[in-house]
Formats: sequence, structure tokens, C-alpha cells
Amino acid sequence: MKKNREQPTHINCTGRVNRVDTKYMYVTSFYGSIFCPIATTVAEECPDLKKRYKEGDIVHVRASLQMRKNQCTYCAIKVRLSQNSTCYQGQPLGEEIDDQEIIITNVHETLAYAEHELYGQVFIPGSAFPASQTGRLTTRIFPGDKIKAKIRAQNEKNNCKYLAISAKVIDAKGGEIITGRAQVIEVEQYYAVAWNEQYGRVHCPILTWCGGDLDTDVETLPELLKFGDEILFNGRKSEKDDQFRATRWVRSNQQLGPSNKVITFADSNTQTTPTVIELFVGSIPKNKLDELLEGKPVLKGLVLDSIK
Repeated sequence: MKKNREQPTHINCTGRVNRVDTKYMYVTSFYGSIFCPIATTVAEECPDLKKRYKEGDIVHVRASLQMRKNQCTYCAIKVRLSQNSTCYQGQPLGEEIDDQEIIITNVHETLAYAEHELYGQVFIPGSAFPASQTGRLTTRIFPGDKIKAKIRAQNEKNNCKYLAISAKVIDAKGGEIITGRAQVIEVEQYYAVAWNEQYGRVHCPILTWCGGDLDTDVETLPELLKFGDEILFNGRKSEKDDQFRATRWVRSNQQLGPSNKVITFADSNTQTTPTVIELFVGSIPKNKLDELLEGKPVLKGLVLDSIK
């Protein structure tokens, strides 16, 4: 029987990066797949390997034999990028470019695309926008909006060679987002019209209604709303008819939370400025509150007294 060749304890080889994560990457070589933790990379301090390497890069690796972990027989001791790597052709991968103006071309709920006059199409994940801005991107930005962004090169994906790291709307084609209360003055099957003292008429289509069916089986707005009802809304001015259009709206005894989550409060909590306890208790559905307080008369009395 032919004896298996003993594997060397240490190796020096050249390989190709086939997977990159934030803290580690894998390199394919003559000796198989090599696991490369971030601490082994020969580069200036960099907390994210994806900013330094990309799939397909040619690297030189010094590695040592290990008990097979991460599906790899070898673990890297030191890694450096080859001078022959395509990473050095043109602009280095991961170089960040500040204060770039891009124009939104396509918007989805959690991502968007924009066009840069020099770098072409740019991919914008929802996380690039400020954390204080929540909800679907389709309710906050629109094609034609001008964005100021920090971008960096990436492996080409979906025809985008650049990725936005941070983004901010600097010129909204349809105007800035407004927030307010309004009184319903007209209700049709698939839209309503409300009146706001500051902005005037606000068109409220059923497609941007976030209040659900209020635990009923209704299907149209007249079954949910009537003349005089108060609503809360986010909106912006429409270019078509120069009037404000609600991008999200609910009844006034509801609250628009992050990602269009709607919190319903008891009607009494909307008449005066609520306390912290009122906000907490009011955010619990009535049936759940009764269930929590069942068999606890003392606690129930304290809770009810605190919100009177």
C-alpha cells in the first residue's frame, strides 16, 4: 500500500481569495483552503477586511498546520496582497470618497440605486441613511432626489461598482418630509383628504395607510374613517398637483413607530399630554392589560389610579 505523503507543518504559498468577511477570509491554494483571520493580514490597521480585500485577489500566505477547523487544514500566520493582484489596477478597492453628489434612480423598501456622473451606478443600502430615519425608503426618498454620500469601490454587483457607506438627502425633488395632524374632510373608497392648518389639503391614499383594519374585517377607507376624524401623517409635496401627499398615515390614537410599526393608544391618552406611565400602559393592548392585571387587585388599582 502506498504511504500517504505527510503534510508540511508550515507552508509559504500564493493563493486566491474566494470569500471575504469582516473579520476573516478564505484563500484557495495548492494546499487547499486556508483560513485567514484579520490579525494575520499585513496591512495598516483595518477593522473590516472587506475594505481591504475582495474575492479574486491574489495573495501571498504563510500558514501553519492546524487541527482541521473552519473546514481548513491550514491557518494563516501572515497574509499580504500580491503586486500582481487586480486590486491595484485602477482605484484601490475600499478607498472611501467623501461628499459625492448622486441622483436617486430607483427606490425599494430597504435599498436604492443612484447615478454618479463619473463612477456610474451606486448601490445604497437602507443602513447608509441616518439611524434616526426609520421606515421604508419608499416613503422617504424618490427618484430624482439629490443625495450627498460617502462611497467606496466594491466588487461589481447588480451593475454597481460603488457602494454608499453614508447618505443624506440634500435636495428632495418632491420637497422635505413633513409631519403633523390633520382633520379628515373627505373619504373615498381608496383615498381620503385631510386638512392641516399649516400645509392645507393632504391627499392620503389607501396604499400609504399604516393603521391596518383595526381588528375588523373592513376593506375600504369609509368603513374605517369618517368626516372630522383626526389623523397623524408623514408627507411631502407632489410634483403632479403641487399638493401634499401622505407617505404614511394613521388615526390620531395610533402612533407611527419604526419600520411602519403602529402603536395604538387608548383614546383618553390622546386628549392631554401623556406621562411616562400613561405611555407605557397605553401602549399595551386592552385585552393584554386586563390579562396581566387579572387576580392582582392592588396592582390594578395602582395602575388605573396613575392614568386617571
